Amino acid sequence: MTTTEHPTDPLAASFAVLLRGPLTELYALLWRVGVLEVVTTERRQPRLATTGPAAAEYRRATG
Repeated sequence: MTTTEHPTDPLAASFAVLLRGPLTELYALLWRVGVLEVVTTERRQPRLATTGPAAAEYRRATG
């Protein structure tokens, strides 16, 4: 076994397989009825640090 493999519980895995379909359908139903509200947010681009010690070190290193 490598460090990237995770031991799985066979009982939990079988429950997850069995419940995935019905829970997805329940989520869709609740969304259509209006019980759940799906809100999307804008994804902002990560900004480079322009101030602070890290930025000063970067400016010093790059000239």
